[in-house]
Amino acid sequence: MTDFISQPTSSFPAGLSRIWWLKRISIFKDQTDSLYDSINHSMQPVPFDRNDVLHLGEKGRSERYIYLITEGQVKLRTTTEGGKEIILDILGPEDVFGPIEEVVLRGRNEFRTQETPSEAIAMSPGEAYRLSLDYFHDLVERRPRVMVSLASFLGLRQRYLEIRLTRLLYRSSLGKLAGLLCELAERYGEKRGTSIHITMRLTHQDLASIIGTKRDTVSRGLADLELRELIRYQRNEIVLLDPAKLDEIL
Repeated sequence: MTDFISQPTSSFPAGLSRIWWLKRISIFKDQTDSLYDSINHSMQPVPFDRNDVLHLGEKGRSERYIYLITEGQVKLRTTTEGGKEIILDILGPEDVFGPIEEVVLRGRNEFRTQETPSEAIAMSPGEAYRLSLDYFHDLVERRPRVMVSLASFLGLRQRYLEIRLTRLLYRSSLGKLAGLLCELAERYGEKRGTSIHITMRLTHQDLASIIGTKRDTVSRGLADLELRELIRYQRNEIVLLDPAKLDEIL
Protein backbone atom coordinates (compact mmCIF):
# COMPACT_ATOMS: atom_id res chain seq x y z
CA MET A 1 0.00 0.00 0.00
CA THR A 2 1.44 3.34 -0.99
CA ASP A 3 1.95 5.92 1.73
CA PHE A 4 0.39 8.65 -0.42
CA ILE A 5 -3.37 8.60 -0.84
CA SER A 6 -3.69 10.97 -3.77
CA GLN A 7 -2.26 13.75 -5.87
CA PRO A 8 -3.05 17.49 -5.81
CA THR A 9 -5.59 18.97 -8.15
CA SER A 10 -6.28 22.52 -9.31
CA SER A 11 -9.62 24.34 -9.46
CA PHE A 12 -8.21 27.25 -11.53
CA PRO A 13 -8.46 26.20 -15.21
CA ALA A 14 -5.84 27.62 -17.56
CA GLY A 15 -6.91 30.63 -19.56
CA LEU A 16 -9.60 31.84 -17.16
CA SER A 17 -9.17 35.14 -15.37
CA ARG A 18 -8.41 35.74 -11.74
CA ILE A 19 -11.72 37.64 -11.52
CA TRP A 20 -13.57 34.48 -12.62
CA TRP A 21 -11.78 32.57 -9.89
CA LEU A 22 -12.46 35.21 -7.21
CA LYS A 23 -16.19 34.91 -7.86
CA ARG A 24 -15.97 31.25 -6.82
CA ILE A 25 -14.53 32.01 -3.38
CA SER A 26 -17.30 31.74 -0.79
CA ILE A 27 -16.52 34.96 1.09
CA PHE A 28 -16.45 36.98 -2.16
CA LYS A 29 -19.49 35.61 -3.96
CA ASP A 30 -22.10 37.98 -5.42
CA GLN A 31 -20.06 41.15 -4.99
CA THR A 32 -19.66 44.14 -7.31
CA ASP A 33 -17.25 44.32 -10.25
CA SER A 34 -15.43 47.21 -8.57
CA LEU A 35 -14.77 45.04 -5.52
CA TYR A 36 -13.40 42.21 -7.65
CA ASP A 37 -11.13 44.69 -9.43
CA SER A 38 -9.87 46.02 -6.10
CA ILE A 39 -9.10 42.55 -4.74
CA ASN A 40 -7.50 41.49 -8.01
CA HIS A 41 -5.07 44.41 -7.92
CA SER A 42 -4.31 43.92 -4.22
CA MET A 43 -3.60 40.19 -4.05
CA GLN A 44 -0.12 38.79 -4.63
CA PRO A 45 0.65 35.34 -6.09
CA VAL A 46 2.52 32.98 -3.79
CA PRO A 47 3.74 29.79 -5.52
CA PHE A 48 4.83 27.03 -3.16
CA ASP A 49 6.45 23.61 -3.13
CA ARG A 50 5.83 20.72 -0.79
CA ASN A 51 6.91 21.52 2.81
CA ASP A 52 7.18 25.27 2.17
CA VAL A 53 6.01 27.48 5.04
CA LEU A 54 3.37 30.08 4.17
CA HIS A 55 4.04 33.07 6.38
CA LEU A 56 1.05 34.01 8.54
CA GLY A 57 2.75 36.81 10.47
CA GLU A 58 2.70 37.53 14.21
CA LYS A 59 0.14 39.76 15.84
CA GLY A 60 1.61 43.19 16.51
CA ARG A 61 5.05 42.21 15.24
CA SER A 62 4.94 41.81 11.45
CA GLU A 63 2.77 42.08 8.34
CA ARG A 64 -0.04 39.53 8.45
CA TYR A 65 -1.85 37.87 5.56
CA ILE A 66 -5.01 36.16 4.37
CA TYR A 67 -4.39 33.39 1.80
CA LEU A 68 -6.68 32.15 -0.98
CA ILE A 69 -5.61 28.76 -2.35
CA THR A 70 -5.85 28.26 -6.11
CA GLU A 71 -3.97 24.97 -6.42
CA GLY A 72 -2.47 22.36 -4.13
CA GLN A 73 -2.99 21.59 -0.46
CA VAL A 74 -1.97 23.23 2.79
CA LYS A 75 -2.10 21.99 6.35
CA LEU A 76 -2.61 24.23 9.36
CA ARG A 77 -0.68 22.85 12.27
CA THR A 78 0.62 23.50 15.74
CA THR A 79 3.18 21.56 17.76
CA THR A 80 3.24 20.38 21.34
CA GLU A 81 6.02 21.23 23.77
CA GLY A 82 7.46 17.80 22.98
CA GLY A 83 7.60 18.61 19.28
CA LYS A 84 4.64 16.46 18.21
CA GLU A 85 2.74 17.79 15.22
CA ILE A 86 -1.00 18.35 15.54
CA ILE A 87 -2.79 19.07 12.25
CA LEU A 88 -5.74 21.37 12.83
CA ASP A 89 -7.07 21.34 9.28
CA ILE A 90 -6.32 20.32 5.70
CA LEU A 91 -7.17 22.87 3.01
CA GLY A 92 -7.43 22.74 -0.78
CA PRO A 93 -8.38 24.87 -3.82
CA GLU A 94 -10.78 27.75 -3.10
CA ASP A 95 -10.17 27.51 0.65
CA VAL A 96 -9.24 30.61 2.65
CA PHE A 97 -7.01 30.79 5.72
CA GLY A 98 -5.17 33.24 7.93
CA PRO A 99 -6.28 35.38 10.90
CA ILE A 100 -9.77 35.81 9.41
CA GLU A 101 -11.60 35.48 12.72
CA GLU A 102 -10.00 38.65 14.04
CA VAL A 103 -11.79 40.67 11.38
CA VAL A 104 -15.19 39.51 12.66
CA LEU A 105 -14.56 38.92 16.35
CA ARG A 106 -12.72 42.00 17.51
CA GLY A 107 -12.04 40.31 20.84
CA ARG A 108 -15.25 38.26 21.03
CA ASN A 109 -15.41 34.45 21.08
CA GLU A 110 -18.57 33.57 19.14
CA PHE A 111 -16.79 31.99 16.17
CA ARG A 112 -13.48 30.99 17.73
CA THR A 113 -13.59 27.55 16.14
CA GLN A 114 -10.16 26.09 16.85
CA GLU A 115 -6.74 26.65 18.27
CA THR A 116 -4.76 29.23 16.33
CA PRO A 117 -2.28 27.45 14.04
CA SER A 118 1.37 28.30 14.50
CA GLU A 119 2.24 27.34 10.91
CA ALA A 120 0.75 26.79 7.48
CA ILE A 121 2.72 24.14 5.58
CA ALA A 122 2.33 23.21 1.91
CA MET A 123 1.54 19.53 1.43
CA SER A 124 2.03 19.63 -2.35
CA PRO A 125 3.23 22.03 -5.02
CA GLY A 126 0.66 24.72 -5.69
CA GLU A 127 -0.17 28.39 -5.55
CA ALA A 128 -2.12 30.81 -3.41
CA TYR A 129 -2.91 34.49 -3.51
CA ARG A 130 -2.43 36.57 -0.42
CA LEU A 131 -4.01 39.79 0.83
CA SER A 132 -2.66 41.88 3.67
CA LEU A 133 -4.77 41.69 6.82
CA ASP A 134 -4.92 45.50 6.91
CA TYR A 135 -6.43 45.55 3.41
CA PHE A 136 -8.88 42.81 4.38
CA HIS A 137 -9.94 44.76 7.50
CA ASP A 138 -10.61 47.82 5.37
CA LEU A 139 -12.47 45.74 2.79
CA VAL A 140 -14.87 44.36 5.38
CA GLU A 141 -15.43 47.79 6.90
CA ARG A 142 -16.41 49.22 3.51
CA ARG A 143 -18.42 46.24 2.25
CA PRO A 144 -21.05 44.89 4.71
CA ARG A 145 -21.94 42.08 2.30
CA VAL A 146 -18.43 40.72 2.70
CA MET A 147 -18.91 40.68 6.48
CA VAL A 148 -22.11 38.67 6.06
CA SER A 149 -20.34 36.15 3.82
CA LEU A 150 -17.43 36.00 6.25
CA ALA A 151 -19.70 35.25 9.21
CA SER A 152 -21.35 32.48 7.19
CA PHE A 153 -17.93 31.07 6.29
CA LEU A 154 -16.86 30.97 9.95
CA GLY A 155 -20.14 29.37 10.95
CA LEU A 156 -19.62 26.60 8.40
CA ARG A 157 -16.08 26.02 9.65
CA GLN A 158 -17.43 25.77 13.19
CA ARG A 159 -19.95 23.18 12.03
CA TYR A 160 -17.18 21.05 10.48
CA LEU A 161 -15.21 21.23 13.73
CA GLU A 162 -18.22 20.15 15.76
CA ILE A 163 -18.82 17.22 13.41
CA ARG A 164 -15.15 16.21 13.68
CA LEU A 165 -15.25 16.32 17.48
CA THR A 166 -18.39 14.18 17.46
CA ARG A 167 -16.64 11.63 15.26
CA LEU A 168 -13.47 11.59 17.38
CA LEU A 169 -14.99 11.32 20.84
CA TYR A 170 -15.59 7.85 22.26
CA ARG A 171 -14.46 6.08 19.08
CA SER A 172 -11.72 3.53 18.52
CA SER A 173 -8.71 4.47 16.38
CA LEU A 174 -10.39 2.75 13.41
CA GLY A 175 -13.60 4.65 14.05
CA LYS A 176 -11.71 7.97 14.21
CA LEU A 177 -9.98 7.19 10.91
CA ALA A 178 -13.27 6.23 9.27
CA GLY A 179 -14.88 9.42 10.57
CA LEU A 180 -12.04 11.55 9.23
CA LEU A 181 -12.34 9.99 5.77
CA CYS A 182 -16.06 10.76 5.84
CA GLU A 183 -15.34 14.40 6.76
CA LEU A 184 -12.82 14.78 3.93
CA ALA A 185 -15.32 13.22 1.54
CA GLU A 186 -18.02 15.66 2.61
CA ARG A 187 -15.74 18.68 2.22
CA TYR A 188 -13.67 17.74 -0.82
CA GLY A 189 -15.06 14.53 -2.29
CA GLU A 190 -16.62 14.03 -5.69
CA LYS A 191 -19.74 11.87 -5.73
CA ARG A 192 -19.84 9.29 -8.51
CA GLY A 193 -22.84 7.03 -8.26
CA THR A 194 -22.96 5.57 -4.75
CA SER A 195 -19.25 6.16 -4.04
CA ILE A 196 -17.28 9.30 -3.16
CA HIS A 197 -13.79 9.98 -4.52
CA ILE A 198 -11.25 11.97 -2.48
CA THR A 199 -8.44 13.58 -4.45
CA MET A 200 -6.15 14.97 -1.77
CA ARG A 201 -2.48 14.24 -1.26
CA LEU A 202 -2.25 12.89 2.29
CA THR A 203 0.30 10.65 3.92
CA HIS A 204 -0.59 8.14 6.58
CA GLN A 205 1.31 10.35 9.03
CA ASP A 206 -0.86 13.32 8.07
CA LEU A 207 -3.99 11.34 8.89
CA ALA A 208 -2.42 10.18 12.15
CA SER A 209 -1.57 13.77 13.12
CA ILE A 210 -5.19 14.83 12.64
CA ILE A 211 -6.80 12.08 14.73
CA GLY A 212 -4.02 11.86 17.32
CA THR A 213 -2.70 8.36 16.73
CA LYS A 214 0.39 6.63 15.30
CA ARG A 215 1.24 6.23 11.63
CA ASP A 216 1.31 2.42 11.74
CA THR A 217 -2.14 2.44 13.37
CA VAL A 218 -3.46 4.43 10.40
CA SER A 219 -1.74 2.10 7.91
CA ARG A 220 -3.34 -0.96 9.54
CA GLY A 221 -6.69 0.83 9.70
CA LEU A 222 -6.69 1.71 6.01
CA ALA A 223 -5.82 -1.89 5.13
CA ASP A 224 -8.66 -3.09 7.37
CA LEU A 225 -11.17 -0.73 5.75
CA GLU A 226 -10.09 -1.85 2.31
CA LEU A 227 -10.42 -5.51 3.35
CA ARG A 228 -13.97 -4.80 4.50
CA GLU A 229 -14.64 -3.29 1.04
CA LEU A 230 -15.56 0.08 2.57
CA ILE A 231 -12.79 1.92 0.72
CA ARG A 232 -10.75 1.26 -2.40
CA TYR A 233 -7.49 2.67 -3.68
CA GLN A 234 -7.28 3.80 -7.28
CA ARG A 235 -4.66 5.84 -9.04
CA ASN A 236 -4.28 9.21 -7.29
CA GLU A 237 -7.38 8.88 -5.12
CA ILE A 238 -9.14 7.01 -2.38
CA VAL A 239 -12.73 5.90 -2.92
CA LEU A 240 -15.34 5.58 -0.21
CA LEU A 241 -17.53 2.71 -1.39
CA ASP A 242 -20.13 2.89 1.41
CA PRO A 243 -19.78 6.23 3.25
CA ALA A 244 -22.81 5.65 5.49
CA LYS A 245 -21.54 2.29 6.72
CA LEU A 246 -18.03 3.69 7.07
CA ASP A 247 -19.30 6.46 9.34
CA GLU A 248 -21.02 3.91 11.60
CA ILE A 249 -17.73 2.38 12.70
CA LEU A 250 -17.15 3.04 16.39
